[in-house]
Amino acid sequence: MVTGVCQGSMLRCLSIWVYDKAPEAVRKTVVTGILAWFFLNRACCIKVGNASNVCFNIAMLLLAVGPMWLGFKL
Repeated sequence: MVTGVCQGSMLRCLSIWVYDKAPEAVRKTVVTGILAWFFLNRACCIKVGNASNVCFNIAMLLLAVGPMWLGFKL
């Protein structure tokens, strides 16, 4: 939960302070961070036998990265 709060805070700060000046850099930063989280979390979930969490992570990945592909503002 703490990680989620930290990530949300980071995204909010990027959207307020940086997005208008460098939208493409913000998109790349956000997508890179989310993909790093996804692959690391997925590998750990599978290793410990919690494969059901992988489905949840895929949904979260699509919700988080989808707007970045479409170019919506955070």
